[in-house]
Amino acid sequence: MNLFRRRLKHIAIALVGGVLASAGLSVSPAFALIGGSSTTNPGYAVAITYRAIFGGNAADREFCTGTLIETRWVLTAAHCLQDMRIGEYQLILGRTKLTARGGEVIRPAKQIINAQYDGEGHDVALVKLQRAATESPAAIAPRTLSAQWTPGHFLLVSGWGYTCADETASCQGNRLKSGSMRVRSDFDCNNAVGGLEGATEICTKTSSLALGSGDSGGPAVIPTDAGPRLVAVNSWGEVDNNNRDIVGGWQGFAEVAGTSLATWVANKIAAN
Repeated sequence: MNLFRRRLKHIAIALVGGVLASAGLSVSPAFALIGGSSTTNPGYAVAITYRAIFGGNAADREFCTGTLIETRWVLTAAHCLQDMRIGEYQLILGRTKLTARGGEVIRPAKQIINAQYDGEGHDVALVKLQRAATESPAAIAPRTLSAQWTPGHFLLVSGWGYTCADETASCQGNRLKSGSMRVRSDFDCNNAVGGLEGATEICTKTSSLALGSGDSGGPAVIPTDAGPRLVAVNSWGEVDNNNRDIVGGWQGFAEVAGTSLATWVANKIAAN
């Protein structure tokens, strides 16, 4: 029997009278990612947050993560933006702790959601920044390096999401965390969770690690001589019957590098 599978959701925050309404707004955030370790922002990790006009601090407003792939372009998950308007959110770059000073806050100029996304595959979206960022991007890895993300290899993931499976206010993310997740075969992943879009998805399963709300859309990268290169975008995770992330469970990503999704990204950037 296949285990229950779900998409990673972005943090649900209601707007009441133009102000954020969330149980976590008055609570000091903790760290991020379930498992893993705190890390300094390498430059390419981007926090996607509601705008400051909606109240709360930057950690309260964070709902997804993204990757700076070019100085004016951020790649994230389609499910992060499918219900969002560009006037509602902003992007924080170059910051490790969301409530700290520094880095850059840039508004989106345009968002492009992959038209093939239907809740199951092709879970990618692009955000064009209103101006170029000064941080160092992580470009999409070329197909020639594909041996580095075959089963048994590791992808470095990062995000500002919740630090506990219950996703309570006490473990709301604030400081960037990262962890190495082990790539598993499409065959094993599909047997376990079912419904895998093998051509454009990749799975990991790593003891003591899970990605939760707020980590959606975040980067999975490999090291190269030219610097970190993006392989995939955090898309979904395995949960239990109470809809809690399973630590050490299956994690799914939209596989961008070496697939049709890389072509989609290149075409959209060239046209916009």
